[in-house]
Amino acid sequence: HYLRNSEDDYIEALTHYNKFLRQYPRHEQCAYAQYQAGMSYFQRLLSPERDPLATFRAIEAFQKVSKLYPESVYAASAEGRIVQCRRNLAEREFLIGKFYYSQLRYAAALDRFTRQKEKYPGLYEGADFHYYFGETLWALGRRDEGGEHLRMVIEHYPKTKYADPAKERLA
Repeated sequence: HYLRNSEDDYIEALTHYNKFLRQYPRHEQCAYAQYQAGMSYFQRLLSPERDPLATFRAIEAFQKVSKLYPESVYAASAEGRIVQCRRNLAEREFLIGKFYYSQLRYAAALDRFTRQKEKYPGLYEGADFHYYFGETLWALGRRDEGGEHLRMVIEHYPKTKYADPAKERLA
């Protein structure tokens, strides 16, 4: 089912992997089955704007691989998949924050940008993140903090489309 690459088949594969894990909890292929359960969720990840339930479930499944089978050949790959899932969630927080910013709902935008920075440090913090975080803080009257983010755009991302507007704001 997993190899058929369709939504319904990933769900069917997940059912079989979980059944195997329940029926044969000490089998030598449990690490593989647990990893594939995670992959069944991972293959169903939607864009960051969509429902993140599959992302959270994929993380849980991959964490079980790392916890229950740390010596398996799947543990390192599971850790990499967790990072990819967390990056997806970080991007989701950013996009929601950017939406609030565009609606002039700066407090809500700040909440999302702050949450992103705290829950997913370093996973989605490029020029666009620092620009919108800085602009949001600036709009809320927190110009020193906002200026720090805008300066980061200028210093670390000088060739991006955000550098000139950041320079204009600070001027």
